Amino acid sequence: MPLALDDPLLPAQPGPGRRAGALQVSEPIRRFTRLAEVAGNPGDALEIDLVLDYADDGSPLLEGAVQGEVELVCQRCLGPLRQPVHLALRLALVPEGQSLAIPAGFEAWEMPGEQQRPPRVRDLVEDEVILALPLIARHDRRADCERLSPLLTAETGGAAGDEAADERGDVGRDNPFAVLKGLKTSDPD
Repeated sequence: MPLALDDPLLPAQPGPGRRAGALQVSEPIRRFTRLAEVAGNPGDALEIDLVLDYADDGSPLLEGAVQGEVELVCQRCLGPLRQPVHLALRLALVPEGQSLAIPAGFEAWEMPGEQQRPPRVRDLVEDEVILALPLIARHDRRADCERLSPLLTAETGGAAGDEAADERGDVGRDNPFAVLKGLKTSDPD
């Protein structure tokens, strides 16, 4: 039976009524509410390939991959930053607060209690993609910052200095003697 992004994820179901299935879809980022809020281009799409099956004890197992690119805002230069997303999912869906035996190679993903609305496949995929994104998005090297790069090269004397600072880990550190140097050169005495 096919699986859809808007299908609810239900806890373990005994017997033949269990709904197993596969899902293979390209879904625009704009259809993921929270992810679209941080994406610079919500028209981009995620390629989703998932299989929902059940373990011997009836626990739902979700396995597959999510791939694509999310455009973020670089927090250094405020320019666009393309962040690749490559997720391999192997999740055992377990009831909240219970530690059931999880099959080897799977990670537990807690299902909400009975009083709450069950999450949809879409919710799980969105959560996993958001968790995979960097907390503070920025280009790997200062030289990659399009808007800031000319200012940095003029200020530091070239991109070579920036890359050397990146390698040493000095990125973002202020030189405490730079202020003294400025005072010394501006002092007429």
